[in-house]
Amino acid sequence: MGALLAGVLGAAVLIVAVPSASSTDVAAPALVSQGAGPLAGAPGTRHQLDPLSPPKPGTYRVRTTARSTSAAGGGTTSTKRDSTLQVLDLTRDASGNLHQSVESTGGQGSQRDEVVWRENGEYLVESSLGFITPFGNNRAGCRWTPPVERLPQPLAAGTSWSSQGTCRVSSGPAKFTLHQAVKGEVTGTRRMTVGGVGVDVYVIQMSTAIRQAGRFGGRSVVVAVTVQETSLLAPDYGLTVRSDTESASSVSNGGSAHSSSETVLESLTPGA
Repeated sequence: MGALLAGVLGAAVLIVAVPSASSTDVAAPALVSQGAGPLAGAPGTRHQLDPLSPPKPGTYRVRTTARSTSAAGGGTTSTKRDSTLQVLDLTRDASGNLHQSVESTGGQGSQRDEVVWRENGEYLVESSLGFITPFGNNRAGCRWTPPVERLPQPLAAGTSWSSQGTCRVSSGPAKFTLHQAVKGEVTGTRRMTVGGVGVDVYVIQMSTAIRQAGRFGGRSVVVAVTVQETSLLAPDYGLTVRSDTESASSVSNGGSAHSSSETVLESLTPGA
């Protein structure tokens, strides 16, 4: 959302190893409060902030702390990493809407989203995930039908929305379908300091349900992922300045995993 710090394909890490073929409508999970973890700064004094703007092109620095637990291994791993968020202006369509590429890079892969900024909000058009295999670098992606509304316009405390879309991926022997359903709500405003700059932000609660189904290695597999996210969005900059997520996944063969992450934008200025 805004220049999203965590993407749909990235949330379903199993996508690179598992598939999908039939998709049905998926209901987004009920919104769940994440508590006060990410709510740093002071309470906001305004119900509605300035209109949402696309982020400036450039490369932004991001810091992420992630934790994951696998039912199979029984252990928990924790990692901290510095990564980048790269925003590129692509083109304007026949209606004058700006299309942007937003790529998050760090660790073993990268996620690239194409978004379009319409008068009524920001929509996810295409997603692709770059990853490393024993055979070299690879990338799998797809276009969302219809485009998924990530942020409506205008925003204000109390604004809520829901959206869903489907995309089909073919990467080597893996052919699968992804369906995502999102539900979001603006629960308030805060005043934050990011890289020494004071900024007003919206507090947004987002729930995402992802269903991945298809064939991989000659077998059918279904993966279900739910993601609960609390994020702080700076509408003047079109950037999420902090995102706290909890995700749970299950696989039709009995595997499951749980992960959480805290992602913080280190500067509102690209290249800083």
